[in-house]
Amino acid sequence: MGPLLEHDQLSKEMKEGSIFKGFQEAPIHFLPTYKFNVGCDVYDTTSKQRTPSFTDRIVFRSRQADDIRAFKYTCCSGIKTSDHRPVIGVFQVKLRPGRDNIPLGAGQFDRGFTICTIS
Repeated sequence: MGPLLEHDQLSKEMKEGSIFKGFQEAPIHFLPTYKFNVGCDVYDTTSKQRTPSFTDRIVFRSRQADDIRAFKYTCCSGIKTSDHRPVIGVFQVKLRPGRDNIPLGAGQFDRGFTICTIS
């Protein structure tokens, strides 16, 4: 995986600051999630012979450095209905008190919410 991650376009562009400024991604410890033959764990055997890549990603941003911590970042290798494998992330998110007078889509934000996971 090392050589693939070294040449990963999203990571390069994020480091250069040309896209997703201020965003970060948890370390990748899973195999590439794109260009499988549908229904199996074999990478592209069509005439195109596409290089496997990490196309399904989760990036995040917070105002304070340690407000978001990734607990898990992996792919769902058991789901084989596409040429992609979905990814999942589980995060601990620190919520800070703020103004309660800002209306959101479904009304006021519930400041009592203490656990947040994203998948």
